[in-house]
Amino acid sequence: MVKPCTHQRGVTLIELMIVILIGGILALVAMPFTGAWVGSTQVHTGKSSLQQAWGQAKALALRNAKMVTANDPAAELMIDTPNELMIACPALCNDADAAEKWSLPIPKGITIEFTDPASSSIRFTNTGQLLDSGDMVINTHQVTYKVSKGSEEDVGILY
Repeated sequence: MVKPCTHQRGVTLIELMIVILIGGILALVAMPFTGAWVGSTQVHTGKSSLQQAWGQAKALALRNAKMVTANDPAAELMIDTPNELMIACPALCNDADAAEKWSLPIPKGITIEFTDPASSSIRFTNTGQLLDSGDMVINTHQVTYKVSKGSEEDVGILY
């Protein structure tokens, strides 16, 4: 008597283990690429945060809540490294009331610095022009910055 041919349904344990092994190897190979992608994304987030803080500081300067005149600082953008915050405040951050300060946390592991002029804070006049640390108007209307995390880095200009 001839037995009818039966078809196998499902997968065997060995086939399932081979598929899991191949998936694990592919995940290990892809790990370095995802690490670089995550670092790049975090640097981009830090850059966006800096641009937002820059705009907020300029808006505070143009609003001129402290009614400053001439070349006195109307607003300041400060990078507070110990607390990892970007702070924008009317007049000077040391003199401003706590309620008037605007702050944004710097993402973990991100380093933000102003490279030209090299400073931890930028001051604006009531017309939105830049002041140097000696409260003299800077001839250029831009600030160069660097946002970095590990080997990932973004350098740009704020206007």
